[in-house]
Amino acid sequence: NARPSDRFQLLYATYQSFRGIYKIHEVNPLDVFKSPLMQIPVYWYFSVDIRKLINGGDPELAQELTENGFLWITDLTDPDPWYGL
Repeated sequence: NARPSDRFQLLYATYQSFRGIYKIHEVNPLDVFKSPLMQIPVYWYFSVDIRKLINGGDPELAQELTENGFLWITDLTDPDPWYGL
């Protein structure tokens, strides 16, 4: 068994080596969180609109979805018959 001070020195050496690798390749380990953080407003917008549709809070949006389509989908309120989406 290694002493706690030996474990700490090994952990610190490992940290320093990772830090050096990140610096050489110009990598920030916290960059992983950028993409999900940028998606939160888009998700929030769609979830609020869907909630309004379900609760009947926005009849204009519901009417617009039934009258207008998107790309090959003619009615956005119809379920997908082929489960492709």
